[in-house]
Amino acid sequence: NQGGDPFLYELYSRFKTSAWDVSCRLKNTIGGDGDARYQKYHINWRGHILNMHIRKLKKSVEVRNISGVCLDFVVPSYRTNNNDYLRRIALLRASRDGVYVKFWFVVDNPCKNHVDEV
Repeated sequence: NQGGDPFLYELYSRFKTSAWDVSCRLKNTIGGDGDARYQKYHINWRGHILNMHIRKLKKSVEVRNISGVCLDFVVPSYRTNNNDYLRRIALLRASRDGVYVKFWFVVDNPCKNHVDEV
């Protein structure tokens, strides 16, 4: 699972069929930060493997006009009182056709008030 969810999200995001729901919360009551109950294997899926599956998916759904650039913006949000800036960033849109933009807001300040605000 350590690579499966991100791979599927990236694959389907190229077809604009992935969604991110910030209202959901997941609590891991079995696993956690410790050792896994299984042998972990890292698979570098971001280059060749992802591109191969994008081509296969295009062919299987007969989508011919999906092309362009996918830009990911990672936005740290540690400082408090920056929600206005974050809101403005989230409203940015690409000014050219063929560009798909995603924003990743990293809520890296563990203070509960900050997490709730963001």
